[in-house]
Amino acid sequence: MKATTLYFSLVVLGLALLFPHAALAYIDPGTGSQLLQILVAALLGGLFTIKMWWTAFRNFIAGIFKPKDSDRR
Repeated sequence: MKATTLYFSLVVLGLALLFPHAALAYIDPGTGSQLLQILVAALLGGLFTIKMWWTAFRNFIAGIFKPKDSDRR
């Protein structure tokens, strides 16, 4: 992206933040529960991903230090 485009975008964003218009909208009652579900899903998905990486890492390390079949005699 060119510097002039970035500069123009920042100026427009700044002006939009300085002179906000009234939003003629409302927040639906189901929005709060939907946001809660998104947060819970993101948290559980992140925890599951960490668990999977940790298991793969632990198995990798265990495979390095596992005795070979010829060493068991």
